[in-house]
Amino acid sequence: MRFSKEEHKKENDTISKRFNVGRRQIISGGTFAAVAVAGAALSSKSNAQQGLAPSPRSSFASHLIDNDIADKAPSFDLPFNPGIKIRGYTAINEPNCQIIIEDFFPGDEFEWQFPHDEQQYCLSGKMELTVWLPPLYSEKIETVIVPGTVYNYPIGAKKKVKVLGDEVFRHICFCPPSPNYPFPTAEQVKESAT
Repeated sequence: MRFSKEEHKKENDTISKRFNVGRRQIISGGTFAAVAVAGAALSSKSNAQQGLAPSPRSSFASHLIDNDIADKAPSFDLPFNPGIKIRGYTAINEPNCQIIIEDFFPGDEFEWQFPHDEQQYCLSGKMELTVWLPPLYSEKIETVIVPGTVYNYPIGAKKKVKVLGDEVFRHICFCPPSPNYPFPTAEQVKESAT
């Protein structure tokens, strides 16, 4: 029996379509099985993860900012900036974010580079700020930060700070995920003050 070219093409197309559908089903089935096995292995661990996230689950936490505690927090040398002191305390420290109440002192000038993303909110004082953005640091932003300002530093950003006026520059730092900076907690500051 002979087929016309048109019938032969039609027959080959049908076979090709069946083959492709079967292959997709096999790949999809194999992928599903691999995900199911991985999920079963993850769920058997006692420290549950958020999806496939590499860090432990964070807990809910809240903190009422305490200016007395911030004033009593110990000051320490800012790394890589001889003679510059900062002070502050950790308000919340969970795997997803460390939140710090931090002070810079009047007249201080220094530079810093961010090893992580960080958002900040100014509570008091005034700061002249210059920021250079990666990757080439050719983009330069100059601004003045005053109370009520929210600002964002992307990972790798470099900043130059000059505290203006006679007031301490107090701000909140949101550092996700937690870098575990060695600021004391509010409770530790209270204990050391007694």
